[in-house]
Amino acid sequence: MASVETLAALKILVVGCGLVGQHYCRCLKQIGAEVSAVCDPDPARRRTAAGIGGGREFADYRDALTTATPDVVCVCTPTPSHFAITMDAAAAGCNVFVEKPLAETTDEAAEMVRAMTASGKSLGFGLKMRFEAVFLKAWQRIAAGEIGKPGEVVITYNQNLPPPDRAWYLEEGVILGSMPHPFDLSYWWLGQEPEWLWADTGNRLGFKGEDRALAVIGYADGGRAMIEMAYQSRFPEVATRDDMLFQIIGDCGHLQGDRSGVLQSVTREGKKRDVIAAVDGFKAEIRAFLHAILANRPPPVAGLDGLRIQKMIAAARRSASTGARVMIG
Repeated sequence: MASVETLAALKILVVGCGLVGQHYCRCLKQIGAEVSAVCDPDPARRRTAAGIGGGREFADYRDALTTATPDVVCVCTPTPSHFAITMDAAAAGCNVFVEKPLAETTDEAAEMVRAMTASGKSLGFGLKMRFEAVFLKAWQRIAAGEIGKPGEVVITYNQNLPPPDRAWYLEEGVILGSMPHPFDLSYWWLGQEPEWLWADTGNRLGFKGEDRALAVIGYADGGRAMIEMAYQSRFPEVATRDDMLFQIIGDCGHLQGDRSGVLQSVTREGKKRDVIAAVDGFKAEIRAFLHAILANRPPPVAGLDGLRIQKMIAAARRSASTGARVMIG
C-alpha cells in the first residue's frame, strides 16, 4: 500500500450498501475521504451508494480487493459475512473497520483479531454510541470525578421493529444485534472488565431470534450493570433518538440521561441539567479511525473491544439457555 498523509489520499472500499453502508458513504464524503469503491450483490443498492460517495461498483468484494487495492475496508454487511471479508482484507494488507457485532462467534472474532494483528494493519470496531455526544459527555463527567467512583449502571433500550431491509436483525436476535452497544457503554463508564453475566430472554413476536433480553453483569472491581433491551411491535419511530435511558451511580452522586441529549447530574453540590447537542456517531467514529491510521496509532475502538463484546454475547446466550450465571472467558 502506498504511504498516505491525508484522508483524501486513503482509498476506501465500502462493502455492503444497505442503509448503513450508504450512510458510511455519505459520512466519508462529508469528512473529505475518498470512497474509491463500493460493493454489494444488489445492483440497485451499490448504484445508490456509488451515487452518494462515488467510487467504482463491484458485486464481489474479492474483485474489489484485487482491482481497487483499498487502504481501508469498511464492513457494513450483515454479521454472517464479517469473518470472511475481514480475513480476506487482512490477507490483502488492508486496514479494516467492522460494524458491530464483530462476528457470529467468539472463535471467529478471536481469529479476526489475530489475523489483523499479524498483518500489521488496524482493526477498528463500530461502537458509535461512544461517539454520540450525550454518552461521551457522561464519560467525561465520570472521568472528571463528578460522581465519584462509578459502581452501578442501569440501561433500558427499546426500539420499534427494524425496517424491512434490516429484518435480519429479527432473525439474529437482540443479544447479537443490539446489546453490544449497552454492553460496551457499561464497560466504558465503569472502567472495569466484565467477569460474569446472567441473562434472560423472550420471544413474543414470533421471529427466529429473541426480541427481548435482560442482562445483569458483574465487573472486576465490584461494579454492576443491568441492561434491558427489546423490540416493540407498536413503538413510535424513536430509533437513534429516544430509545435509550440510562443511570450511572457513583459513590458521591449519579448521572441520568437519555439518548436524545438530556443529561442530569445529582451530587452534593446540587442538581444540574444539560441538553447536549447531537453529533453523528457514524461520522465521528469513522473519522477517528481514519485519523488513527494516518497518525500510526491504535484505533480508539479496536478489535479487542469487539472481542470483549463477543465474549459477553456468548455468555449471555449461554446464561439464557441454562438460567445460570456464566463467567466471561
